[in-house]
Amino acid sequence: MVDTIAVGEQVFELSLQITSLTDFGMTLEELNEGKPPPPAGVRLDAAVSGPCKGKVNGHMDAIDYLYVRADGRFELHIHGVLTTDDGARIAATATGMGSPNEDGTLRLLEYVSLLTAAPGYEWLNTLSIRGEGSVNPASGEIVVRGYAA
Repeated sequence: MVDTIAVGEQVFELSLQITSLTDFGMTLEELNEGKPPPPAGVRLDAAVSGPCKGKVNGHMDAIDYLYVRADGRFELHIHGVLTTDDGARIAATATGMGSPNEDGTLRLLEYVSLLTAAPGYEWLNTLSIRGEGSVNPASGEIVVRGYAA
């Protein structure tokens, strides 16, 4: 159990991998190859999975219901389950933006919310968490660090 978390203190680091991708008319590969999104934008559902380390240790499984805007920015809408090493389940939601970098990666900024009734993890319910990270769309690798806000 954690008594207090200072503003700016790191709560977790996620090392995720895209495990599957559902497209709705335009693929991530087409976007990676430089094809611009249509004026209406593009919807992609990205399933992700990987370890979580920090004040909470476990494994995250989530789906990001991505919307790629015509200007190339990604709107994030994430729902997932963090299962801790001791078996507790924590609901995770996040919203935010992914902005393209010149090297083809995306910079991520997120607002993360965690919710659980699992004993010993209730302290997560009161946190506001700022997520920062990056995505390599070519490899499917994602890193997100969460900080108390």
